[in-house]
Amino acid sequence: MRWRIRNNGRTERGAAAVEFAFVVIPLLFIICMIVNFGVIFAQQLSLDNATRAAARAGVVDTDPPADVSARAEDEFASTIARTSAGDLDITFPGDAGDSCEGSEFGDMLAVRAEVTTDVVIPWIFPDAVLPDSFDLESEAAFQCEFN
Repeated sequence: MRWRIRNNGRTERGAAAVEFAFVVIPLLFIICMIVNFGVIFAQQLSLDNATRAAARAGVVDTDPPADVSARAEDEFASTIARTSAGDLDITFPGDAGDSCEGSEFGDMLAVRAEVTTDVVIPWIFPDAVLPDSFDLESEAAFQCEFN
């Protein structure tokens, strides 16, 4: 005896392609978010390291005094994270200014760096939902301990 399965003329051909289309779009979006987050996080770490190295150079390198802005630029430019970042903006909010030369004992040499970075993989959403660029900032301060 043979059993016939009736399908009323409908087959399931193409169902896998439709399911794949529903799954691949959110999956690609999640992968793009992970890649963009990783690059921006790496740039933030590089900016923190460059700011810290520049502030330390300003305190330690006394003869001749270190060019703190150039040191921060060099440190940040030497990383792979520099690829999609803009120009580094360096300010000195501390008591000592841009070097410890002529400062009082206990003055702080502070270096503040800001940079605007673009995402590596552009979003499909408008800027109101997910921005195409992020402002990163970092600050490091060391105490001047010489006259």
